[in-house]
Amino acid sequence: MLLKFIGLILIVLTGASWGNVKSERLKSERNSSRLLVEIVGQISTFIRFKGLTFYEIARELQSVQAYSELGFICNIPQDYDGQHSFSEMWQRAADGDSVICEEAKDLLKNFGATVGSSDTDGQLSELELLRTRLETLEKKQSEIYAQKGRLYRGVGALGGLMLAIVLM
Repeated sequence: MLLKFIGLILIVLTGASWGNVKSERLKSERNSSRLLVEIVGQISTFIRFKGLTFYEIARELQSVQAYSELGFICNIPQDYDGQHSFSEMWQRAADGDSVICEEAKDLLKNFGATVGSSDTDGQLSELELLRTRLETLEKKQSEIYAQKGRLYRGVGALGGLMLAIVLM
């Protein structure tokens, strides 16, 4: 009897854990979008006021501890390797990040296709457009997290509880 009771409690906890994991995934996507908005702002500042190249910008971004949460930042090249352009490496880094949602990856990859193809003003306007789109995406993800995060947690716990009652 005690073993059955423990098993039922574990089923309830498993359901609650599933809901919590799904909720945390939404939260992680929202937080990564917030970081991307911040990063794009930093890149604009580096270009506008310091005149840094994208390789120098990559070094600067990688030195910021808060950005290390995004694998994308860690995978941007710091120096030209002689084989691939910065644009290709940027797109590859964006595509390989598991924390960033698909919409954000697409936005980053589209920006990556234009990196280095225009003058400073052109780069700044592309960055402003990217920032606006990322801010819109972040707001959308915040709304989704507010709605579905709580739903996932509740459904997970109730689903586990219902399964435990059925197995009782």
